[in-house]
Formats: sequence, C-alpha cells, structure tokens
Amino acid sequence: MPNQLSSTKRRKSLAEHEAVLSALNILARHDGTSVMIQMRRAIRKWIKQHPDANLLTDELLKETQSFAPKLPDSFSSRRQVERFKKEQREFDQIMLDLGLASADAVDVSNSVVSPGANIQVAGFGERHGA
Repeated sequence: MPNQLSSTKRRKSLAEHEAVLSALNILARHDGTSVMIQMRRAIRKWIKQHPDANLLTDELLKETQSFAPKLPDSFSSRRQVERFKKEQREFDQIMLDLGLASADAVDVSNSVVSPGANIQVAGFGERHGA
C-alpha cells in the first residue's frame, strides 16, 4: 500500500488539512480574529510578494478590475450611495493590499476633479452675506 503522506503525492490527507486548519484556528483566536481573516491576510501577502507578480501586473490588473464596483447611472436612495461607497473603499483597499495600485492612483481614480484642476466655489459670498 502506498504511503498516503508521501511528499511526492499532490493529494494530501484530510488529517494534514485538519491539522493546519486547527493550528490556524488557535492562532486566529489568540489574535482575536477569525480563520477567514487570517487566510485573506496571508493570501494577499503571498500575492503581493510573489516573485512573478511584477511580471504579471497587467494580467493581474485586468483580472481584478473586472471585480470593481460599477457606478450605476443613478442612485435611488442614500443607502444605495452608501453601499456603493463602501464597496469602492473595500475594493480600493484590496488593490492597495495586493500592490496593484498606489494610494495616489486610488485618489486620482476616485476623484471627481483631476489633480491639476483649480477649484472655485461659485456664489459662496453672495449666499452667506460676504
């Protein structure tokens, strides 16, 4: 009978998976988080530090951008605006965590006004008695 835990086998035993998840569960509890939060952190770190990540930046950007929240044509409620903004913030954080965007790039992409534009407040003085 072949050795089920042989390092040359691609399929690992259920016992190995359970042991790893059990250890992860203990560490997550110790940190006051969940297993899923720890797994997400580890996966994001692995993607960001992967040796080929820089070579695959275009492909990674193309794939991840397909999951970006889509701006609706109009908003019907304040709740809908809040939900969209929350989804956008979460997506921006993922892009930062993966190293696929810089904070400046995120600011520019989310801004209504381009960085070099002059902003003028029209009629401010008239309305407030200045």
